[in-house]
Amino acid sequence: MPPRTNGFEDMSYLPFRRDFTVSELLEFDGTGRDGRILLAINFHVYDVSEARNSYGLDGMYANYAGRDISRNLINFSIETHGQDDFDDLSDLSLAQMNTLLEWDEQYKEKYPYVGRLIRNNEPHTNYADEEDDETEPETVENIQST
Repeated sequence: MPPRTNGFEDMSYLPFRRDFTVSELLEFDGTGRDGRILLAINFHVYDVSEARNSYGLDGMYANYAGRDISRNLINFSIETHGQDDFDDLSDLSLAQMNTLLEWDEQYKEKYPYVGRLIRNNEPHTNYADEEDDETEPETVENIQST
């Protein structure tokens, strides 16, 4: 049986930059109008649409689509944790932070960076005037060091 694509035959996506709240990120689970799949790790949002076989509806990591998967990666779990609120990750141990940073680096090398995962009351960044690599988003490491 061929994988479900929701009728999206052209899987090439124009890059875009923006920030997302948890609820906004949920809209990008691969079932939306453009079929885009986003996920967040360590407050960074990545576009994993090119890996539809893994993150799409029939993929092994379909539960990750449209979600913050930081705790999943730390705990090596594919189950959703029912967390639909912003997780500031402030309770992570040093070992967990290091694990999360390693995962974040792997995704950064493999998938396009889209923006940041932000709290509901936090303003969205205007990326219109910025170069791609100029903005270094917050991570657990630099949030906890301040």
